[in-house]
Amino acid sequence: MIHQPIPNIFKGKRLIACDIETTGLSVLYNTIIEIGCVEVNNGKVVKFGNETGFTRLFGGGHSSMYLVRKIHHIKDSERKGRTTFKQCAEKISEYLSNSILVTHNGNSFDIPMIQQKLNDAGFPLHDFKSIDTLQLIRKMRKSEGDGDADKRQWGRNTLGNLCKEFGLVYGGDMGDKAHRGLEDAEACLDLLFYLVNNNKVEISI
Repeated sequence: MIHQPIPNIFKGKRLIACDIETTGLSVLYNTIIEIGCVEVNNGKVVKFGNETGFTRLFGGGHSSMYLVRKIHHIKDSERKGRTTFKQCAEKISEYLSNSILVTHNGNSFDIPMIQQKLNDAGFPLHDFKSIDTLQLIRKMRKSEGDGDADKRQWGRNTLGNLCKEFGLVYGGDMGDKAHRGLEDAEACLDLLFYLVNNNKVEISI
């Protein structure tokens, strides 16, 4: 669920907040095992049935790395027998293309991973722009002169810590689904809307 008002700057735009969970951190060798998306089109949240977003688990690939599995808590048994990301690639490419993708650290990880896997399947992503809330936060910190360039500040800018800092919902309304695709996508979109509505960042799209 999105809790922040949709800023007027996004009226007439198609935004898709997107978050993926994977078996590891390698774009080349690891697999996407979950995707969560929330779409805002022309100033309104698009519903999928009765839901304001969607999430999907994928089968295939090897078991998740131990440290990664401790973060997203997705068991191999939950994915057994499910279709793979590659088998769904055509529909995913069609859906994500022609949009503004909103992610947290997605320019460095989520989007390159998605692009690689879609390219591997023969259905490349096209005609999209991106807004990375982590990059926005780093610019905000720098403009405020609080030393974000210092590597020690990185942990402060995780999605969970930022939601706590700004009083935003994280991990779903019950707070028990942190680091899952849909709930992280919702939190990322809320963070973006909060930053714009409170004039903490400037967006040019």
